[in-house]
This record gives sequence, C-alpha cells and structure tokens, in this order.
Amino acid sequence: MGRWSIGLIILLMILGVYSIGCKAQDRHLGDMMDGDEYPAEEVREPIYDDAEDIMDEFDNIVKGDNEPFVLIGFMDEHIGSVAEDEAVEMILELERVQEAYVERYAEQLFAEGYQMELLGLHEVSRIDDDMDETHILKQLYFDAEGIERIKDGDLEQLVQHIMDGGYKLINTEGVFYPIIDYEALGIYYEYITEEIEDYIEIKAMDLREPAIIDAELQITFDQLSGRLMDIENYIAEYPRGRRYGRLLDLYDSYLGVYLIGTDNSPIYDYETGRIREEVWDSYRKAAGDMDRPIFQTIDRYMDIIGKNGNSIDGDILSKVPGLKAMAIAKLQK
Repeated sequence: MGRWSIGLIILLMILGVYSIGCKAQDRHLGDMMDGDEYPAEEVREPIYDDAEDIMDEFDNIVKGDNEPFVLIGFMDEHIGSVAEDEAVEMILELERVQEAYVERYAEQLFAEGYQMELLGLHEVSRIDDDMDETHILKQLYFDAEGIERIKDGDLEQLVQHIMDGGYKLINTEGVFYPIIDYEALGIYYEYITEEIEDYIEIKAMDLREPAIIDAELQITFDQLSGRLMDIENYIAEYPRGRRYGRLLDLYDSYLGVYLIGTDNSPIYDYETGRIREEVWDSYRKAAGDMDRPIFQTIDRYMDIIGKNGNSIDGDILSKVPGLKAMAIAKLQK
C-alpha cells in the first residue's frame, strides 16, 4: 500500500471519521483537467417554475457525478428558493459527494511533482508568519491565495476545483490531503434546521482547532472531554437525528483518544508508566458529573487504574474496548 493511501486512512480516522465507502460512479478527473468546458447541461441556467424543479435539477447534477464545486455553484444560486427540508437535503447530499471525492482528489494530488510544488509554495507563504494563535492553522492548511502562484496549469485547476468544492488542503507528515471544510457551510445556516447547523458546528471544531496532528494531541484532555460532552448533548437533543450515526462514530473516536491517548500523547508517563496528572484530573471531573452518560465509564476506569497503583499497562488498556462499549450503550439509551 502506497504512502498516500496509508496516510489518507489515518487522516480520515483522526479528523472526523469521514465515510469514504459511499462511492459515486467512476469518473476520471483527468478528463476534467484538460481545460475543456463542462457539458452544456451542467452550466445551463434554466428558469425554474418552483422548488420542485430546482430539486429535480439538483438531483440531475448529483446523478451526473459532477464535482462538488458544481453542486456548490448551483446551491449558492438556488438554495434560498427551496423549503428548509429541501435545503437540508442539498447540504447532506453535498457532504456525501464531498466524501466520495476525497479519495479521488487525493489520488490526483499525488501526480508527479504536484506535492513538491504545493509544499514549496506553502513554505514561501509561511516565511513571514508570526507565532500567534493562528500560526498552527497557517502551518496546517494551504493558503488559497497561493493558487495563483501555481505554475503547473493542471495542478492550478485541480486545486481551484478542490477549494471551490468546499475543501481545505491539510499538510500532514509533509503531504497535502483534501478534507471537507465544514466551516464553509456556515453560509447556509439561514436556510437549514438547527439540527444540521449543530452537526456542522461539531464537525467544524477540528478545523478551527485540530485535536490531533501527526499522532500528537493538540488540545487538553479537558477540551477533549468538552467535545465528548458536545456530542452527548447533540444526541440527547436529536436522538433520531439525520447525522446521529456519524456523530456516534465521532464520539467513539474521541473517546478512544480520551481513554488511551495517542502514540505521541499517551495518558501515562513513558518513564514511570503512571497516569499523567492532567489526565487523572480530567477523569475526576468527568466522573463527578452524574448527568453525563460517560460518568459511569470514567468512574469505573479510574477504579481499575487506582487498583493498579495509578499505573497504565497492557492489562489496563485491554479494558478500554469494553469500557467504550459501555459508554456508547449508555449514550444510546
């Protein structure tokens, strides 16, 4: 398996549990990179009699396996003319198409020389960066203003399509991958339900402040606990929500990190094997809030760790899958 495939799988697990399994019909992006115009049916601007006509045309665009930027262009023009539930359908369908194109775009970005040019431009854009709170984001994401400086015409068009399609290019382990820019969906909040707006906000958290970068935790365990609480609140408010399953998966991913840590940020000290004080304090807070679905799980985990002299070993970590299952079962009640 190539480097980009392994890196992409890890990245998608960390940054939001994206669902790559839903594949659109096969279409070679190379056919779209030669400067040709889109077929007439993709760019025509018919006059729609009502919202039903708009949704029919949107459905046709989706079935035509168009790239996400085509869907966004149509939505920007017409989403204000459909009902709220129809606008929600547009958003959710856009997300599905964006997910389907993540792997396609990633493959294209690994064409010969593309990564080197992007990395070169990225380094130039960071020379004058100050070490402020936005510095880490500048380190992570390719600056859209750098598109005009791309010398390779095919790469320039590819990156423009990716950006216009609602993605960011994230730099991890020295390569760029596309990830869905959930923050960009904020322009549609006035047209959609609070349920989907809240879902987008949760998904956007990792864009504003990534939890993990290169297997190292970037936020505190208290902040990670707060993200778990946000998902608990969402599931409690929308127990049959449209994105219930996806956020349950994200909860599972966050919880695994909360109980174990990451390769470069374990919950214990490497030298002593004892649980880190920051982690223990966070657990104590979580276990003290009996209104939280997770409190029984953390309380039991602390008891197990305490009986082991506050040391973490293979036997302790082997209990985590069962504890996670218990927490998720409690959350689903």
